[in-house]
Amino acid sequence: MTDAPAPTGRDLMPDMIRAFALLGIVMVNVETFASGIYGHAESALSGQADQASIWIVASLFASKSYSLFSLMFGAGLGYQMASAERAGVPLAPRYFRRITGLLCLGLLHAIFLFIGDILVTYAIMGAFLYLARSSGTRNLVAAGLIFIALQIAIIFLFSMSYEQPDPSPDEFWDVAEIYNAEMASGSFLSAADARLQLYPALLVFVILVQGLSAFGYFLLGLALFRSGLLGLPHHKVWFWCRWVALPLGLVFSILATMGYVTAGDGSPAAEVRYLGYLTAAALLSTFGYIGLIAKICQRPPGPALRFLARGGSATLTGYLMQSVLLCLFFNGAGLGWFGHVSAYQAALIAVACWGITLSFASIWRLRFRYGPMEYILRFWTYLGERRT
Repeated sequence: MTDAPAPTGRDLMPDMIRAFALLGIVMVNVETFASGIYGHAESALSGQADQASIWIVASLFASKSYSLFSLMFGAGLGYQMASAERAGVPLAPRYFRRITGLLCLGLLHAIFLFIGDILVTYAIMGAFLYLARSSGTRNLVAAGLIFIALQIAIIFLFSMSYEQPDPSPDEFWDVAEIYNAEMASGSFLSAADARLQLYPALLVFVILVQGLSAFGYFLLGLALFRSGLLGLPHHKVWFWCRWVALPLGLVFSILATMGYVTAGDGSPAAEVRYLGYLTAAALLSTFGYIGLIAKICQRPPGPALRFLARGGSATLTGYLMQSVLLCLFFNGAGLGWFGHVSAYQAALIAVACWGITLSFASIWRLRFRYGPMEYILRFWTYLGERRT
């Protein structure tokens, strides 16, 4: 027996935001799948199309996709609070079962599929989000902006440590070389073993350069839920977001990308500073994108919008499925394209993966109420509760 399809009263905007976030995530993540920890090799950047793809990904998607994802994760706490209240059950057991479920899925994802997994970071920082569940909207906004500002400051401070030669232990780079080699020609299990060796150090780095800003966006997402703005695409705030925040955010992102590309030294310090500039610009771009999505959602939803929104309603399935496809394309245990495609080709593969995964989720949701991975997480989340 299957659940009935989702009710038609579901807000369109949140799912459209998630669908767009999935596109940005795969556009950014494909570089690691295609070329490893160090990013695209020089041979992958030889053509004008390759250079253009680097500019497009950095300017439009880098540091903006995970922020959209994080906003919706924070809003998710609001939806869970409302659901628990309707069901008359305590929130804490349900919420922390969900967090531990995300943690387990994230660890499996990081070891067996993608070392750049974000679910573990979300689970760790999401545990602290519970403490903000009763905060008012204004306090959530203020705290969210403070955490994002702290993250930017930490990134720039962190970049200073890279001014010295070889700031990371030799062992890290040795394991990174092993990881790249296993991705290129190793078996499925040998690549997983290499990820397992490299992941602890990489997780610390990810939390340092993304953890606080992710938490900040969690808080802003919860504030959006409390304000009801996610269900109000006609609200004037979205007009200002798309006409003021979006242009400013894109200009700053392009300038940050220009500074990185023209520097040409490829040093870790330059890369970290570049990440800091993009993190700062991402705040404006993120809300600008939501303003643009709000404009799209103002019209009566036709088949195309409903198709995209259904796919966006199963983001956990889409996110993990993207990694499965990219592993099949690039790993030595799959088609073995690792190190053999240009940046432009990798971007096209990423777009194709987004289309495939979104289509799968959307078609699946015509028959089922939730995506396949969402069913698994919900089974664990609601374990022990009496279902009526």
